Amino acid sequence: AIAKDGGMLEIPTFNRSSQELCSDEQGKIACYVTKNQILGLEVPSGANGITNVSWKVNGIEMACNTSISSQCSDGGRILFFPIIGNVGEAVDVVATALNDKKESVEVSRHFVIGSAQLQIVSADNPSSYCSIDCINALNACPKYLGHYNSLDGSKSPDCSLKVWQTTEGKTVTLSAPGQSGFDWSIDGQIIAEYQNQNQIQILIDKTAGESYNIGLTTHLLPGGRSQLNNTRLALYKNWKVAPEEATEENQATDIQLDVVASSGQAIAKAKTGIFGASLITHLPEQLMFLLKISLTSVLMFLVTGLIFAIIPETLFKKEELN
Repeated sequence: AIAKDGGMLEIPTFNRSSQELCSDEQGKIACYVTKNQILGLEVPSGANGITNVSWKVNGIEMACNTSISSQCSDGGRILFFPIIGNVGEAVDVVATALNDKKESVEVSRHFVIGSAQLQIVSADNPSSYCSIDCINALNACPKYLGHYNSLDGSKSPDCSLKVWQTTEGKTVTLSAPGQSGFDWSIDGQIIAEYQNQNQIQILIDKTAGESYNIGLTTHLLPGGRSQLNNTRLALYKNWKVAPEEATEENQATDIQLDVVASSGQAIAKAKTGIFGASLITHLPEQLMFLLKISLTSVLMFLVTGLIFAIIPETLFKKEELN
């Protein structure tokens, strides 16, 4: 629902289907909402023959009237109600009506109050897929920590929620859900050109072993402040929710983006190490003997020089030349 001036509510009529909440199959089982959010529910006008619609929210009868919204005159098909409660609690809404055969019909929706969580995800890997070799195929992957065994015996990857990995030279596209304004920071510095962008791109110019700290903070856009105030007014006017209880707080989150060696770099480094070790190990026996003699001679020379440097000069006999 959208709160207008004076706290009046409405369900947007323009492009309404794209703004429908929890329209997928999972959302129809349990729809997650946030505290002090105002929802608008509607029995579609296409449901011909449906009359005498009545509503219950958690067993309590509720109705819509024109003091709440001008849309409430539509035969009881529309209901506005607030999400009041604590995180984890359920809100069950039941609509009862008569069909064209004058039979009673009932529909319901199950809502769960969740916390508004801000998240940074990779646009190249939106499902946050990870595996031990994921980084060789994608620009960014959550760090692979291992796997855990499910109850059915199958294995599932265990991935970090806060540490992602990439490789040098790639361009990583990061995105954030939601419609609020954003401030992005990299290694503690806010990047002005990324302000209010839902998606940013970072060219990885650090080398393997280094990392980036990517921070994200939300803030209200200029139009969002008036919308928040209208929502607070609607909550107080219609359901006596105190304005101070409906204050929206800024959210913040961050991830660590580690730069790791690609498979090609790791193989080249391993071959270099193997070559150096092999060169020493497979020298001919005569050369090894000469190498040991040379190192011993150098060591004796250094020790002799050190001794002469620390012995007092008076211990040596001085000869005067006539």
